[in-house]
Amino acid sequence: MKLTRYYIVLILVLILMSYFINKTDPICFLNTSFPINEQSQSKPIWTNNKQSDNEDTDSLSFQATKGIMQDVAGITGIQSAEESYPPLLDSNKWKLLTMVDDDQRVAPGGIYKTENGLGLLYVTRGRFNGKAYAAVGGLMATKNLIDWKWYENNPVLDKYVRWNTVSEWGRIMPYGLIFDSENEHFVAYYNARGSYGRLWAGQRAVGVAYSSDMINWTYDETDPLYTIADFKEHASDLIESTDNFQELGRVYTHGAWTHNGMYYLLISGSVKSDSDGNSDYQRIILESDYPDRGFERYKLDRSGMIPYSVPVHYGGIWYLPWRSDGMVGLYTAENLSGPYTNFKPLFTVVPEGINSGRSLQFRLIRWQDKWAIIYYVDTKEGRVMYIGREN
Repeated sequence: MKLTRYYIVLILVLILMSYFINKTDPICFLNTSFPINEQSQSKPIWTNNKQSDNEDTDSLSFQATKGIMQDVAGITGIQSAEESYPPLLDSNKWKLLTMVDDDQRVAPGGIYKTENGLGLLYVTRGRFNGKAYAAVGGLMATKNLIDWKWYENNPVLDKYVRWNTVSEWGRIMPYGLIFDSENEHFVAYYNARGSYGRLWAGQRAVGVAYSSDMINWTYDETDPLYTIADFKEHASDLIESTDNFQELGRVYTHGAWTHNGMYYLLISGSVKSDSDGNSDYQRIILESDYPDRGFERYKLDRSGMIPYSVPVHYGGIWYLPWRSDGMVGLYTAENLSGPYTNFKPLFTVVPEGINSGRSLQFRLIRWQDKWAIIYYVDTKEGRVMYIGREN
């Protein structure tokens, strides 16, 4: 009996302590926000630990749709019927909207339209169904860019094909996404690691996968789409040294897009690698009539900003999202080839007081009559995804 009374008193003390710390919810210690694990992936991600008042995430779909919408941009598989409202290039018209955080990391790859909102193909890591992954592709969905929900059967891109790896601890990082209108399917371009020169040249290569719905994927298991040997052929003028290329050379994709029936792939490749695997990189754009073969180097004006993210064509202007001096903003160019100049800062990379490292994978979209930029930031707490949007 005394022991029971002791536990009752202890519980009452905890409730009172919680009340004074969080007066709006006297039992909030029972609702503490823990990192999302494999048991809770189907639950919404409350950005900044809270949910929007009027948003229902339970009904969110992950199934992809294709077609035409009135005024959109940067959404894979969707054509815009109108282009009348270009991005507002005024920092007073933008704000850092929110962040999406979890213990597995969130890095945006491609945005697509679902049956009732937007879907995001993203790169993550962690444990799913009891298995650990270094990097795989997962899906998230949202209606308002504030409240997000995991796809309960993540990951969707996780197969290490024959050429991809020499062990189970491989990587699939889908940072590029396009829609192949001729074959009516989505194409994901992913960075992969593995063979270290045993099956193909280099430590990293780019692979390709296909899906009609963004959920079920098939892979090209024959060969990589692009390797350091291809980069050496396309970018011989940029390469500083070919030492260690066969074993340690790397190529990555940072995004893909279509324009006027052509397919484009943004690539960075190592131009110099030392025996420890440290590399210097240069970026190029590839162009082809087909989504999975025949890529050649696209002539780029390198006097301006060299794209490190996907440029978006809208109203006759190319907009390139990037960051400079702690600010996220847009470069502009009249042609895809550039030069990308006149950077317009729009909002801070992270909120004041947050120490941040590198920030990459910027994605510019127009959705619900507003422009937004989605990207990831490495912070002391880990890799998180931030979103800025027009007011």
